[in-house]
Amino acid sequence: MPMLKTLAVANYRSINQLAVPLDRLNLITGPNGSGKSNVYRAYWMHRLGIDRKR
Repeated sequence: MPMLKTLAVANYRSINQLAVPLDRLNLITGPNGSGKSNVYRAYWMHRLGIDRKR
């Protein structure tokens, strides 16, 4: 599978709108409750091909 260059998320859990450029290694930091896990969940939903609009 080709490498994903940008992760764009809108209206998912605590994420209103987000566009993050990606590289081979990415680090997400922040305080507790800031939505870090939601970014990972959105990424994995993309990888698994899950579409929440179905």
